Amino acid sequence: MEYRKNSSDVVDQPLVSATDVKSSSDKINVRPNLTKVLSEVGKAGKHAHTFYYEFKRYVITSRVVDTGIAYVMGRSLQYMVRSFVNDILIPPLLCALPGAQTLNDRFVVIRPGKSGAKTYSNLQNAIKDGAITINYGRFAQETISFFTVAVALFQLLHVLSAFFKWNLSFDDRDCPYCLSVIPNRATRCRHCTADLTLSSPETRKSITH
Repeated sequence: MEYRKNSSDVVDQPLVSATDVKSSSDKINVRPNLTKVLSEVGKAGKHAHTFYYEFKRYVITSRVVDTGIAYVMGRSLQYMVRSFVNDILIPPLLCALPGAQTLNDRFVVIRPGKSGAKTYSNLQNAIKDGAITINYGRFAQETISFFTVAVALFQLLHVLSAFFKWNLSFDDRDCPYCLSVIPNRATRCRHCTADLTLSSPETRKSITH
């Protein structure tokens, strides 16, 4: 702080007024607030990074992505097989069953409905009338769909299993204790928790035999 002497007065007078001192003190008080804000932002960023890391580890270890892909492929395969059954397999069978538009129209009336009719043009009319029926046509269609899906899934899993087994054979190996597939550089089995510190091919061969 600078001072100057007045020619008429011997007492020293400051050059800075009270207003200037107050404004300067306000500026000084801004710095701790800014530091606090930056500290909170840093904590929030740290929490966000921790959450992202834990979520990423959860997705990788719990096979969420693999399960989602398998679900989507399964739904697509279901629609494809249903179309194959309804549009390819069923029409030739209907040629041998005159008077039926679909297999669902093949049924036997056990007890007539409110109208007392013994025959109906289709299953929907029989259900609407309250008749009790044996729907062997619907059962036959669902049976055909089931076996078609089973055969398609068996062939698909067979192809995928052969592909992934060949693709991962260079990086994976079988655990000598539980025979589960584990990474080649693993020192402990993730399935049976066996110690696999001896990882040389000769040692693995001696253990398995």
